[in-house]
Amino acid sequence: MRVRQLFASRRSRIAAAVFLCFAAVGVFLAVRWSQRPRWNVIFVTLDTTRSDRIGCYGYKPALTPVLDGLAQRGVLFERAYAPIPLTLPSHSSMFTGLYPPEHGIRTNGKNSLSDDLPTLAEAFVKRGYETGAFIASFVLDSKFGLERGFQTYDDDLTGTAPADEALHRNREGKIVVDRALDWLAGRTERPFFCWVHLYDPHTPYLDHPDQFGKQFLGRPYDAEIAYVDAQVGRLVKFVETQQLGARTLIVVVGDHGEGLDQHQERRHGQMLYNSTLQVPWIMSFPGKYPTGLKISTPISLADVYPTLVEGMSLAGAAKFSGRSVMPLIYGKNGASRPLYAETNDAFLESGWSPQRGLILDQWKYIRSPRAELYDVIADPGETKNLATEQKEQLQQMEQQLADLEGRLKVRQGDDVKLSPAEQRNLASLGYVGHTGNVDALSVNPKLHDIKDMVAHYNAMEDARMLLDEGKFDQAEQRLKRIIAAAPDLEYAEMSLGDVYLRQTKYQEAAEVYKKVLARNPESALAHCHLGDIAEAQTRFEEALVHYEKSLEWEPDSAKLHYNIGRLQVILHRDDEAVEHFEEALKLDPGYVFAHIELGSALSRRGLVNSALEQYELALKYDANSVHAHLSAAALLDQLERPDQVIPHLEKVTQIVPDHFDAQLRLGALWMLQGNFDKATERLKTAQRLSPNDPRVSAMLKTIRDRGGRNK
Repeated sequence: MRVRQLFASRRSRIAAAVFLCFAAVGVFLAVRWSQRPRWNVIFVTLDTTRSDRIGCYGYKPALTPVLDGLAQRGVLFERAYAPIPLTLPSHSSMFTGLYPPEHGIRTNGKNSLSDDLPTLAEAFVKRGYETGAFIASFVLDSKFGLERGFQTYDDDLTGTAPADEALHRNREGKIVVDRALDWLAGRTERPFFCWVHLYDPHTPYLDHPDQFGKQFLGRPYDAEIAYVDAQVGRLVKFVETQQLGARTLIVVVGDHGEGLDQHQERRHGQMLYNSTLQVPWIMSFPGKYPTGLKISTPISLADVYPTLVEGMSLAGAAKFSGRSVMPLIYGKNGASRPLYAETNDAFLESGWSPQRGLILDQWKYIRSPRAELYDVIADPGETKNLATEQKEQLQQMEQQLADLEGRLKVRQGDDVKLSPAEQRNLASLGYVGHTGNVDALSVNPKLHDIKDMVAHYNAMEDARMLLDEGKFDQAEQRLKRIIAAAPDLEYAEMSLGDVYLRQTKYQEAAEVYKKVLARNPESALAHCHLGDIAEAQTRFEEALVHYEKSLEWEPDSAKLHYNIGRLQVILHRDDEAVEHFEEALKLDPGYVFAHIELGSALSRRGLVNSALEQYELALKYDANSVHAHLSAAALLDQLERPDQVIPHLEKVTQIVPDHFDAQLRLGALWMLQGNFDKATERLKTAQRLSPNDPRVSAMLKTIRDRGGRNK
């Protein structure tokens, strides 16, 4: 018994000692964990921003005091490169640490980021951060997958100006920063990761005379850079006024640059020159990072994720193609590595060759039908192609590019959704085994080199500007010259058809579109315009056939679904119409006219509340939509809710003071409400607009007979 007690006592002492040991370790680890830095991060991405148009990058005419100040108090990377000159895929690389072939986003608006890919925001959430994103353009809408990991993802574009295509809808930087500051104001205790996306330097450029006067007259792109600099300044001021500077890292990065006519590229997306790939990257964290440091080692935007994972002590994805730049910041100058770049948009838009690129310390290689090699140290503007003079270097870089591509784990299958026409075009060019992934497409001598086509492309854009200005004769002559010089430039032929269509020369327009279809039966645009012609001539069934054929090649076109829905309404097929309007709104939630037409179709089916909801959604996106206000007013009038009708009609008269019907109906409603003064005011306006309308005279007489007094 005593032995058992002795052993029991001994076991107890050992157990107690072990417990105390583990408890001490636990306390130690808890203290260490609690003492680990919990820093905030404000991450700003500047859309369409060239580094060489910012003061701290050497551009003297710039007005960028905020960015310059951040660079003085932090680290500036002189040679940061986008892996692709397009917004969605470039941001996808920042948030995954992968190159476009690996994350599967190869162009704007085609597909969304796969759920199985870890994102930067998810890494912050797992570490206990509050996360918020504030987005300026539909091109980064939550439907494309970057919202994962963000507890707040503010991509609300209600009230923004309507756009022809959903991807072009955006909101100005002031609104974006307003929303970000509202969110930040309540988050000064726990650590936060706040992403702010500013779209303003994108076309069309504004010179902001209200803010800068005539300072940027003739230099609107520089004005846009100055404008976003001021918006970044508001975020910096928040950090300073809240005394968060000692624990807040500010990162500013461009997603891609802008051609600005260098290499004849006006905007971005189709070429791989430094004008569209080289972007600003500034990191400011005084007291934690060096100040005034400039780093010339080439880095990629795919390095953003691994950099913040290391810098903020997060647990990130196991494998990146990008790598952390933190060693560079702390003076550990490791060997640079080749950087990858690509674009497929020349093929996707026009059937021309895509491009692939490789960037080293000194050299840059662009794989295209006519290869390009530049010494970017001696020739940063890439003005002299050394491909024929430096053949050995060219071959080495081609091999390095091929080796790098061989190491990429390309995402297959449905990650990149091409239309049936695009898939068949690939197959016809000999891309065997193509399964919808554009990585199967590379340089092919059968395809035009963008360098040979860009002048024609620009001339065509100039002709379209003439068309938009109503200078039809000049546009027609210009387009005929382009077609003669580049007979396979389909968009030029389509533009010629548009010249005739705008003038209601339907026969001439139809002949052009049919000629395009004879060469390319899968031209969605030709079918669409033939549908427009048939609809204008009230041949609705024929129009429907063309729109449906066009939709076959462009299944994600909200406009086509809307057009088909309208025709189904005309043909008294409301069920089919509702389906197409709903599909249009899935693709583009801000499609105001689709909301209105869906509301009207639902109203005809007796679904009054659902109809009113659609009108309200239309007004959410466009508060000045006269059509939506009138539609809502008409339905509310049927429901005998005059108090709700009046505000809609009042808004209409504010937008269109000479709207006779709104003035007349307001007069009648105010008269029924017993407010004869307001009724008389509205009716006299209506009488001025239509002096002989008997309804106006009758109501004014009724008011006079009643003494014209308010009840």
